[in-house]
Amino acid sequence: MIKAILLDVDDTILDFHQSSLQSILQAADKAGLELPEAFFPVFTRINVSLWESYERGEIERQEIFERRWKEAFGEVGIEFDGILFEKLFRHNLRQCAVREPGAERLLKYLSERYPIYVASNTVIDQQVSRMIIANFHKYITAYFTSDNIGFAKPSQEFFRYCLNHLKGIRADETVMIGDSLTADIAGARKCGIRTLWYDKYGKNVSDAADWRVTDLAEIEKIL
Repeated sequence: MIKAILLDVDDTILDFHQSSLQSILQAADKAGLELPEAFFPVFTRINVSLWESYERGEIERQEIFERRWKEAFGEVGIEFDGILFEKLFRHNLRQCAVREPGAERLLKYLSERYPIYVASNTVIDQQVSRMIIANFHKYITAYFTSDNIGFAKPSQEFFRYCLNHLKGIRADETVMIGDSLTADIAGARKCGIRTLWYDKYGKNVSDAADWRVTDLAEIEKIL
């Protein structure tokens, strides 16, 4: 019997790509920069690669923030202070929350049946701010983030911390819902947590999780 939900945020219930695009454009406008069309896919590739390195324990999170803009600007031939741009970007991102299709309905459905705990690799105040803006905060029981735990998904330490704070709910009574096979699904499974993969991009990897959906509305048929 399922008694609790662990829920990823970015690219699960909030569209990180659209949120970050808006935040980048606002930061560029503030900095007086004209970005070429190629910049956003370049940044996305670099950012994803750095986060994957972080999830594998190869770099610290702060290194992501120090490197991603410097490397992206360098690749497209722009000279600008990457640390300053990071500050502008994160200021904007805190105030930007583009919803995933069906996220509001899903949260309402789940919250009427289970306590929902955010499980996210990010800064807690940023994620809380974005959830409030999206009007999703009211559905959340508590937030577990790498920022306040000291460990990141997919580490077992992260998920054990979550389980220790679920008030006696066992791992097999908990479901982790997320888009990342590495951070969300593999990490949770190692701790015996049941998993539901939001296969947003249709990768269709068999046996990756206990359940797989390509549309958030499908979750109502499972949980």
